[in-house]
Amino acid sequence: MKIQVTTITRSPRGNPMRSTRVVEGDQIRLGRGAECELRLADPRVPLHTRTIMPGRHGAQMYDAFEYNADVTGVYRPQLLTPGTVLKIGPFQLEVAEHGEGVDLALTVELVQPLPGRSRLSADDVYEQARRSPLSKRALSWSLFAIVLAIFLIVPTVAFFSDRDAGSTAQAQLAKPGASPFKIASDASWNPGELAGAHQPFASNCKTCHSDSFARVQDKDCKACHLGMGDHVNKQLGHVAGLEEVRCASCHRDHKGADGLKQQISHYFMGECSACHKDIKAHLPTTTTENVSDFAKGHPEFRVHFMAGLSANGDALVKRQRLSGKTALQEQRGLKFPHDVHLDPRGVRGPQGLVKTDCGSCHVADSSGVNFKPVSMEKHCQSCHELRFEIAAPERQVPHGNVDNVITTMREFYSYLAINHVVLNRPGQDTGARAIPGRAEPGQLRLNGNADVERQVQVAAQEIFERTTCFSCHEIKRTEKDGKPYWEVAPVKAALAWMPKARFSHDRHEMTACTTCHASKDSKSAQDVLMPGIETCRGCHAGAAPERRKIVSNCGLCHGFHVTEMANPHVLPWPVVPVGKPVNASSP
Repeated sequence: MKIQVTTITRSPRGNPMRSTRVVEGDQIRLGRGAECELRLADPRVPLHTRTIMPGRHGAQMYDAFEYNADVTGVYRPQLLTPGTVLKIGPFQLEVAEHGEGVDLALTVELVQPLPGRSRLSADDVYEQARRSPLSKRALSWSLFAIVLAIFLIVPTVAFFSDRDAGSTAQAQLAKPGASPFKIASDASWNPGELAGAHQPFASNCKTCHSDSFARVQDKDCKACHLGMGDHVNKQLGHVAGLEEVRCASCHRDHKGADGLKQQISHYFMGECSACHKDIKAHLPTTTTENVSDFAKGHPEFRVHFMAGLSANGDALVKRQRLSGKTALQEQRGLKFPHDVHLDPRGVRGPQGLVKTDCGSCHVADSSGVNFKPVSMEKHCQSCHELRFEIAAPERQVPHGNVDNVITTMREFYSYLAINHVVLNRPGQDTGARAIPGRAEPGQLRLNGNADVERQVQVAAQEIFERTTCFSCHEIKRTEKDGKPYWEVAPVKAALAWMPKARFSHDRHEMTACTTCHASKDSKSAQDVLMPGIETCRGCHAGAAPERRKIVSNCGLCHGFHVTEMANPHVLPWPVVPVGKPVNASSP
């Protein structure tokens, strides 16, 4: 889009002077930052305060924070129509009628200049020097000596005398810093206010500037920001230029309390696509596809899932893009039909029909991102009871190890044999269908004798193969010490399907789980119920605003630095990757 900008300045007599220029760009940023297309040079204006973009009915203005990665709602832009007057800090912007060849006409005027005279004119300096009793040379050297003492010698002495100050933020917090004299002495060196997160050690420059009169080094940043990785894993390939980039090349502090946040927001608005729109030109070996915009230039999601288990039980992890044609399956060793448990009529339990939903088993943890582990005792056993003897319904076997199950049965039937307890079981088969976890009413076992092992075998065969365990687990019947034995396939917790994505379930709690996850139609626990990109596009737009959608930049879902695998607690077993190594941070 093209904007005609007319800047109004005032002569000493107050007469307006106008200068006109044309600003072009896909989006026009306003602020005092040097990267802004329409720069408002005044310290009272944020680095990036507004953004103008074309809309359906003309040019529209957005607040810069509406483009921040941390958004939770739909933002309504301000339509710029002729006659609209805006105030941005000390500047007044007025929308005027525009002519042919431009999309918008703006007049910009500084209506609230800084109080006082910001500098002396050359005539003022000459006049003051002429009236001084000292010669111009003597006055110049005197002023130079004063400036040298106040702004160099005193701060330098204070800097080197503070030998006890820590070199890291942790040390600074543990040992509050310098004296008031030292704080005041080097205040003249401070180019601006630190970011809000760095305020606790703002009085100790050595926290970040560990070497005297040297720029901030990466080791100073990483003393606090532990585990911060590179943008591209060095094992994957070399990207020219990235090795020379320092932390402070992108993260420039002393720009105000929100300075770092605004810089990151600005970066994710368009800088990512500078490389990723033709990613193979920068890293030919990558498996990442080109990305330019979420709404119209983003590939389908790629997910991590368990393709199976190795011979020694390790998870074989595969990374593959979703496809609407073939549903991905992961081998977890669990049989669980989501569609049965989400039946709106309810599922049959010991006390009758029970209506369950996603929240019955999946409970978010305190982070709002992940979920607490699903356990048999908390979420399943109320319906799937572990009874093994119809005549003693209060007795249940423990959930877990097969040996513990058989030992519990053996102890129970041994007690009956030793104490000559005869069980009172029904003798006729009623033909009724058994509820999961309960023995069939007509099942007969040996009564009143000491053949404990025979009773254990009959009860174990029933619970493993007919009534309980087989309904959720994959069971294989074998032999052990010449007796029947059962092997239960190990259950693996679900992987984080997109471990590098920034996604909060807590911020999507106003939306039903089934809006994104097709669990109502899933008949197997092996289904990877990760929604595709079109599901997300139903609510999320790209960089260009759309009606009733959230403007979404790269930083909304992605981070810049490659870090350790997200949610490591869900990966308690060794991981054996399948296929070529890939960059886990790529889309």
